[in-house]
Amino acid sequence: MAPPSTISKQNRSQGVLLAVLTIVLTTGIDQLSKSLALAHLSDGGSITVTPFMNFVLVWNKGVSYGLFATDSAYGPAILIGFSLIVMLVIFRFILVSDSLLTQIGYGVILGGALGNVIDRALFGAVVDFISLHAFDYYWYVFNIADIWISLGAVTLIGQMIFQREPENSESHEN
Repeated sequence: MAPPSTISKQNRSQGVLLAVLTIVLTTGIDQLSKSLALAHLSDGGSITVTPFMNFVLVWNKGVSYGLFATDSAYGPAILIGFSLIVMLVIFRFILVSDSLLTQIGYGVILGGALGNVIDRALFGAVVDFISLHAFDYYWYVFNIADIWISLGAVTLIGQMIFQREPENSESHEN
């Protein structure tokens, strides 16, 4: 009997397929949300959604929080290349993972990352539009892809924290 920490090849393959479907679904939702934002927002315009959330169109030429933003013609290509390399490494984690939850968590991250890569390829920048604020404090403007990436990371961290290691019966022998 295989140890509880391993899964069969068939189950791993099913997990990979589910992770790929997750990537497609999350990327699609992200791109749909950005299409709607582009259709209804203009640069500098804002739509109040709730007292603590607005939609406002922002072009992010950098990475998270606008870090490494550049107006260089090569900037988007460099960020796309780097992102694709990281995405390939993460996809490799999906292929070798023994956990369906891990495969899905990585799939959610890749769906968000792919959504932002598509933006960089199409526009040279990422479409951000969700602005959260309270008591005159404004959080950075982000998008659905950023939510996917964060949700996937929280899933993986939660799994690491709460995953139980199988007990080794030999360690209890005297």
